[in-house]
Amino acid sequence: MSDARAPFELENAGVGHRAVGWRKALAWAMTSAGALGYVLLQPSGDHGWAAALGGLGVTLLTWYYAASWGKLWSPPETHSYGKVRVDEKSLTIEGHKSFTIPLASIDTRTSWQDRRGFVTHFKAKNGDAITVVHERPEAAQALLQAAGERVLLDKLRLSSWVQRGGGREVLLGLGLFGITTIVPIIGVGVFATIMFSGAGTAGFVLAGLAVCLLLAALVYATDKAIAEPLLTAGAEGLHLRGAVSRRFIRYKDLEIAELHPHGIRLRFHGGKEELLPMWRQGMWELPVTPQEDLQVREGPLASELLHKRARILERIQAGIAAKGTSPMGDVQLALLDRKGRPLQEWRAAMEALLARADGGYREVRLDADALARVAENPAQSADRRIGAALALARVADEDVQQRLRFAVETCADEKLRISLDRATRGEVIEAELSELEAEASAQSARGAAVMRR
Repeated sequence: MSDARAPFELENAGVGHRAVGWRKALAWAMTSAGALGYVLLQPSGDHGWAAALGGLGVTLLTWYYAASWGKLWSPPETHSYGKVRVDEKSLTIEGHKSFTIPLASIDTRTSWQDRRGFVTHFKAKNGDAITVVHERPEAAQALLQAAGERVLLDKLRLSSWVQRGGGREVLLGLGLFGITTIVPIIGVGVFATIMFSGAGTAGFVLAGLAVCLLLAALVYATDKAIAEPLLTAGAEGLHLRGAVSRRFIRYKDLEIAELHPHGIRLRFHGGKEELLPMWRQGMWELPVTPQEDLQVREGPLASELLHKRARILERIQAGIAAKGTSPMGDVQLALLDRKGRPLQEWRAAMEALLARADGGYREVRLDADALARVAENPAQSADRRIGAALALARVADEDVQQRLRFAVETCADEKLRISLDRATRGEVIEAELSELEAEASAQSARGAAVMRR
């Protein structure tokens, strides 16, 4: 008997879509093929078709990235009423036009309420998007659940500055249009100068390659730089990962985290403030008091966004208030210390901490939850955190393994992060551990020297 999930269907919903992935791929393919053909065929002089193909590709890129930029970064409008269907592999809308997005390619899943009703928005990695609007909140939530994976409350796609409206789409479009128009004009001028100076074929080809690469780099970097950053709320702090940049905010550097109509407002020690943006153009503003937020989350207007915002705020506030304590006593924590033991002996001891012996637990009992807290806690020493991760490497509890993954992803120390990652797979390297121990000893010595002054 098959255990395949039954398809989910939703009738009488407002549906809309945007298909941009294939257009984007086609424009880049034409530009690349034209540039390559022009370079290869330039010595023979038979390169007219390549120049035409490349020019058309650049024109399409200009239109794609500039003229329609605002539409690309906002949810598509609904164009008709129809049916939504979700099976094991894809999400399909059937209305005035039909459109399908594979579930595996969906990068953003979110929902909210605006003037139209309860909106569910899905965006694929290549830019394709689907919007579904329904009058019943439970229908929107059921669709979100059917088309989504298990909700990770500690991760959220923040809104980009373009999505927050205020004419930003127009300004960005004009700026990018200038880049994709001015650069080719400058390139033509360079080519003409080289041709009339008699620099020859080599100089002409090199100049063409330089202009093409510069244009591609500018367009690609601008596209990626304003993509929706992924926020992960971990044990030590907030990890913001954009398409071309990464950033880490330590909880210990924060003074206050509180609700804001557009997301979560952070205040650093020293008075600097920063907004974690979650609001998009067209959405109703988010609740700003804990009581109102809880009331909305427990009512019919609840959305995945509100639940994730509450969870992330809870983790930030807990991180700010944390004093570096552990639920384990000194005797239990001492079991995690290496204390000069050979690597294999210490590793075997860690792997045996949760093992059963003679039908019961060992004399000094340890708890998987307590060990996970040690692995997450930046106040604990490196060998204790790595030892806890080794002890939990074979634990089948998915919640424990998820906590370990978050501890690894949000670890501020790159060397410790690599060792923690290995430990979650039951691996450890002597050289890496020795280096971490040496750094810890040096840091303790510097702290003692400061205290003696």
